[in-house]
Amino acid sequence: MKYVSYLFILGTILSARGEEVTDYEMCKNSKCTISNVNVDPCPQALKGEHCEFVRGTNVTFSANYITSFGTVKPITKVYIEVGGVEITDPSLPTDACLFTSCPIQNGKQNSYKRTILVSPKYPSGNHNFKIKIYDGTKKFKRDECCVQSNVKII
Repeated sequence: MKYVSYLFILGTILSARGEEVTDYEMCKNSKCTISNVNVDPCPQALKGEHCEFVRGTNVTFSANYITSFGTVKPITKVYIEVGGVEITDPSLPTDACLFTSCPIQNGKQNSYKRTILVSPKYPSGNHNFKIKIYDGTKKFKRDECCVQSNVKII
């Protein structure tokens, strides 16, 4: 019985991580490397398919990253790209320190984890989903870390 309880607890812990997504890519001009991208829920990742996000529900995104820049004031934004236009929900917090350790240091591994409400206003269909972390101290030519993946919003 102890063994069964242990397996149940272990399974619960592992499933809380979400599914590892392998169909992500770095955005153009991204100045970082990213590994261990997990999205919860995303059972489609087990089959190598794009995640399906249900409008009005929460999705948790986590990843490890190493930037080639540092910043004491990192900003983060989440985007859905529709017809080449990046759409963000202005109600989402942008202080990256809420989701990662700060300050962000050049060449040091860090983790990012945040839960996002999939806005009911997002259009259904296949879209590019992006998460960016950038240096909030610069107005132009910002250094940024950006990862993207195709998702289906339903």
